[in-house]
Amino acid sequence: MIVDFGCPATKELFTTGRASVFGDAGHAALRKLDLIHCATSPKDIRSCRPAAQRSNARKCSIPVDKGWQLHFSWEGRGVRGVRLARGGEAGATVLPAEDQQRIVTHPGEVLREEFMLPLGLSSNKIALAISVPVSRMLDIVNERRGISSDTASRLALFFGNSARFWTFLQAEYELSVIRMEKQPLLGSIAPWEGA
Repeated sequence: MIVDFGCPATKELFTTGRASVFGDAGHAALRKLDLIHCATSPKDIRSCRPAAQRSNARKCSIPVDKGWQLHFSWEGRGVRGVRLARGGEAGATVLPAEDQQRIVTHPGEVLREEFMLPLGLSSNKIALAISVPVSRMLDIVNERRGISSDTASRLALFFGNSARFWTFLQAEYELSVIRMEKQPLLGSIAPWEGA
C-alpha cells in the first residue's frame, strides 16, 4: 500500500487520475501506481516482469513509458516516497497518501498489461495452466468480469505472487466504482452513535 509520495504531480495522478505533466505516459503510470498500491510485498511486483530494478534491498524503480520511471522504497508493509521521474530525475518532497477520487485500474487490465503482454502469455495458455475455463480468463482480461478468490489463488500460484495481491486489486477497483457512482447516497449515511 502506498503510504506517501515523493512529488506533488505523482500524488495528483494517483488521487485524481489526472496530471498533465506526464502526458501520454499518464495511463501507464496510473496502472503502475495501482499495481504497487495493491502489492503486499516486493515479490508481487517482481514476478510480473523483470522490470523492477532494485538498487538495494528496499529501493525500487520500474520503467513506465516514454522515458518515465516510477521510484519508491519498501518500508515494512508500505510503499514510501513514490514519485515519477524522467530518467535520473529525482524529487524528495514527502506527501501523505489520500483516498483516490477516481476509478482504480481494473484487475484485468493489470493482468493483461503487466503480466501477459510482457511475458508473452495468452488467456488460453493461462486458463489451461490454472485449470479454469478460457471464457473466464477472456472475461477478466477484457474487463467484463472480476477476479474471484478462487482465480486469485490460482493466478498467485502460477505467477509466484500472493492471492492477496489479486484480491486487493479487485477490492480496490470495486470500492472505487462504488465510491464514484454512489457518492451522493453514501454521503447521506450518518455513522451509528451507539458504539
